[in-house]
Amino acid sequence: MTLRISSPVKTSPRLTVYKASAGSGKTFTLAIRYVALLLSGVSHRSILAVTFTNKATAEMKDRILSYLFRMAFHSDESDAQSLIRAAEPFVRQHVEAGVTGRPPRSYPEMARFQLSRILDDYNHFSITTIDSFLQLLMGETARMAGLGTNFKIELNDEDVRRAAIDRVMSGYKQLSSDARSAILEMVERQMENESGWDVRRKMMRLSRQLSNEAYLRGRKGMEGVSLKDYRRAVENMELRKEVDEAQGLINRFNATYLKADGIKYGKNVDTFVRRYAESLKGKAKRSDFFVPLSAQAAKGLGDEKWFSSYSGPGTPEEYLRIVNQLQESMEACKFYVINTELTLSHLDELGLLETIRQEMVRINEENNRMLLSETPIRLRELLEQGADTMFVLEKAGIRYRHVMIDEFQDTSGMQWDNFVPLLDEVMAAGGTTL
Repeated sequence: MTLRISSPVKTSPRLTVYKASAGSGKTFTLAIRYVALLLSGVSHRSILAVTFTNKATAEMKDRILSYLFRMAFHSDESDAQSLIRAAEPFVRQHVEAGVTGRPPRSYPEMARFQLSRILDDYNHFSITTIDSFLQLLMGETARMAGLGTNFKIELNDEDVRRAAIDRVMSGYKQLSSDARSAILEMVERQMENESGWDVRRKMMRLSRQLSNEAYLRGRKGMEGVSLKDYRRAVENMELRKEVDEAQGLINRFNATYLKADGIKYGKNVDTFVRRYAESLKGKAKRSDFFVPLSAQAAKGLGDEKWFSSYSGPGTPEEYLRIVNQLQESMEACKFYVINTELTLSHLDELGLLETIRQEMVRINEENNRMLLSETPIRLRELLEQGADTMFVLEKAGIRYRHVMIDEFQDTSGMQWDNFVPLLDEVMAAGGTTL
């Protein structure tokens, strides 16, 4: 039996990070390190292993139990010997780091002992999905989060969104002017496409953003902000002056130099200016949006050969000045357009989205429940309000000294925010993280 162990890219007595391609042995490494902790005498109750799907959770549990069984009852066979040899360096590492006192006298004996403990106490064999772990914390700290003690977590937020949209449509007359305007605009666009007036399906598509992490993170920053004030502030940004000056340069260029003969790289510059003009109006294709002058033209413009060959209208100095100034103002103009043409075009929809969200909040409060997608951010808010991390964990009846995260690249920003305090506490208390 050939075993592969991924090489860590970052390691310390308390923290190890493995980074390797698929099929290189990362999952095996996590499982064998879990077993090594058990062989070191660590209780399974103090180890948390996190995966990202229920299938991966079942596979991880199966691996660990299988390895222990083979070490315990087939220790003379080559497969079991290979597993013991793979785990032994990590056992020694735990001893040297002070995680445990000393290595076991007999690996098979310790494997039998730990296997028996896990099977007798299977509910505390904590290999779980990250969502399940966060739900556990959230459920046990419901009162601190302002929820009833018997609150539920709703897994299917689509049903809640649909119910909220039905309420919004039935209470249309009581909506804000922004929300009514957004609905009317949707209806008009749909009628133009001869798709009927009922826009519930479009509103359902829009409401998917309510589960989007970027929206969940940014929503609090919009609380109490008037969309009219926001629109006015964006339209009056100081960068407006840059856009006006760029448009003036484009007008001057088109009046004098557009499609003129006798200008080397003239076609490249014409294309650059045309795309620039379309970008300022928010009408450029994505691939053309504020695309800079081609590298060849940018390098050739202004050298001696270019000046000596110039026979176009106006002067080469003015031509070069216009092109250079447009290039220099590109980033400022791009920033402005993104924040006006693109942001403002969706501002009414943002107001409607908030209306749907508020209705969802009311429906959830009536039913004493929370959406699964909200769990990470609600838990994060709880911790930010000053709740001690370990108190939250003790409230859940758990206290881990070793945490392992598989497929770390799948961790969302909010999930990671919730894990960082836990990992800090684990390492500060002399535990390990992988």
